Amino acid sequence: MNGNQFGNEWDDKSIETMFDKKKASKNPMKAGKPNPSAPKMIAVQNNPSPAISGKKKRAKELARRRFLIKKAQIVRRRRIVFFILSAVLLLVLLLVVILSINALKNRFGSSNEKKAGESTGSLSAFHAFQKSKDIFYTAGEKEPVTDLCQMLHTYTLADDGINAVPTVTNKPSYYEWDTMKYAWYSDKAYLSALKESIKEIGIAKNGYVWSEEKSATSSVTGSYLYDTNIKFISAVSGICLWDTNVDFLNSVDTTMSGALDISKGKTVGEKLELAVNYVLNTQLSSKNNLFCDTYAANNGTAKGAPSNYWINYRFGNFDAYNNIYFNNAMTKLAKLYQLQGNSEKFDYFNNIAVLNREAFNLFWDNEKGRYIGAIDLNGGKHDFGFVFLNLEAIYYGLADSTKAKTIFSWLDGERTVAGDTSVGSDIYINRFAPRNNTLAADSNWWYDQDDKVLLDSNAAFGAYYQNGGSSLLVSYYDIMARLRTKMPDSAFSRIKELTAEYKKDKLLRNSENATIKFATNGSFSESGLAPAVFVYGLMGLDTDGKTLMIHPQIPSSYGAVGLKKIGYANNSYALFIDGKSAYITAETYSPIRINFGGYKAGQKVTYSYFEKSKAVITDKKTADSSGTIYIEEAFGKNSFIKLSTE
Repeated sequence: MNGNQFGNEWDDKSIETMFDKKKASKNPMKAGKPNPSAPKMIAVQNNPSPAISGKKKRAKELARRRFLIKKAQIVRRRRIVFFILSAVLLLVLLLVVILSINALKNRFGSSNEKKAGESTGSLSAFHAFQKSKDIFYTAGEKEPVTDLCQMLHTYTLADDGINAVPTVTNKPSYYEWDTMKYAWYSDKAYLSALKESIKEIGIAKNGYVWSEEKSATSSVTGSYLYDTNIKFISAVSGICLWDTNVDFLNSVDTTMSGALDISKGKTVGEKLELAVNYVLNTQLSSKNNLFCDTYAANNGTAKGAPSNYWINYRFGNFDAYNNIYFNNAMTKLAKLYQLQGNSEKFDYFNNIAVLNREAFNLFWDNEKGRYIGAIDLNGGKHDFGFVFLNLEAIYYGLADSTKAKTIFSWLDGERTVAGDTSVGSDIYINRFAPRNNTLAADSNWWYDQDDKVLLDSNAAFGAYYQNGGSSLLVSYYDIMARLRTKMPDSAFSRIKELTAEYKKDKLLRNSENATIKFATNGSFSESGLAPAVFVYGLMGLDTDGKTLMIHPQIPSSYGAVGLKKIGYANNSYALFIDGKSAYITAETYSPIRINFGGYKAGQKVTYSYFEKSKAVITDKKTADSSGTIYIEEAFGKNSFIKLSTE
């Protein structure tokens, strides 16, 4: 044995040597040193000497000690093995306990996140959305959404350094679009600028809202424009609906724009009442429930003055375009009174909208399968294939589904209207938007701005945006009308075409020093509405002042998408949709009512309320016949809600 684990160097030779040295120190003879004086010893056989006997004793002692050492080593080794096996057994038992607990959680739902249908992939995608700075978000930077987001910064927020367009104008004819551009957005600097313009705009004693900031009439045509009051009404109502209160109505006009402006000192609410009374008392026909441009100069004839945003056409008298926006104004005004709890006025104005919607069919041309532009004072009908007007009629709900599909069969080239200048695929020759009209303008119904835009030269068909050219604004109504007609595939195709054209040159195709073929950049602030197809179309946002409606229509190819900075009820919300799951967050804690659509009728939806990524409330909801579920909840900051069909 060469040793042991306790550090003792024991072996037979070392033990024997130790004993020999000890004895030698006492007996020199035994140490191998002879004594010359000692007598010689005679060896006797069969009679061992005392020295031999001592060696046997030592050998015996040595054997005993070796046995004890070996025994001690065996005992220690067994103890070490025992301790190791015990530790391993404890670890195995601990692992079994952990696995058992997890299995019980998964089976009986004690884990809130699992109970809510939470998936690691969905949650990680949601966290990625939260970290992103993009207002329009897409996982993987997918082109249509990414390009729409960039377009938002170019044409709506105008904060990318290009200065493509102004943000807010001081022209009431643009108020409806400015409201739609900014009412949903939580950065209220834009909306505040719009509110200031609305608050300070001039208004005459009879209630007519001025055409421009400093003039009752248009600086271009010199005539009164009759889309001013109705767009003023819809803008004021729309702002209050997104604010979910009527505080804006108490804002006071502090300026006087001219001698005929009586608005100074009046509240927005008082100006609104004046504007509404002017429309009802002078412009709403009691005979056929249509809005009428009643001023003598705006009679819709070849000598009539332009009456709306489309200043090169002599819209007037029974003007289809203004009737569309009149209907929108009455619809939103009814919702404003509903927000105030005035059911009587809600019913009154809602009924006006219903009757006007029915009367609007007077503008339908069965032979051509589209709406005409106007019926003049003499009963003459005027139609130049107004694409913009037909798309807006669909968007604002005046065209039923049958008429809407008939209109698109014309625009998509499935049928041809006899006599039109542009037919088939040529209608979308400009790609980012359709032509604004398909029949070349007639000089008898054209206002040339004192020989500045002439049909035989710089305003020939296709050379000028109001005569065969295209407007970025109209692309919004084109895409949205397709979504509302349940034509999502064609809408997505139009979005793809729009964003592809934007990527080429950011649609900076308008030079103010030349004839305007494309109404995109420059003075066309209304172009900023185009990116809002993501807000109102794909994400499906809307409100009646009491409830935030969300009815998404997102193609599966877009993957996970999200929308941030949703300004609603003085809060900022974010919406993230990832396949079968939807998350809604809020910047501050506050109550909200939400109608979330897009489900199948009767579909079961798991509703979960999360606090710091843990579901503390889980419930099952069933979509109604329209595929909508209803939520009334307070959440925000560290809490959010999730809807899932997983």
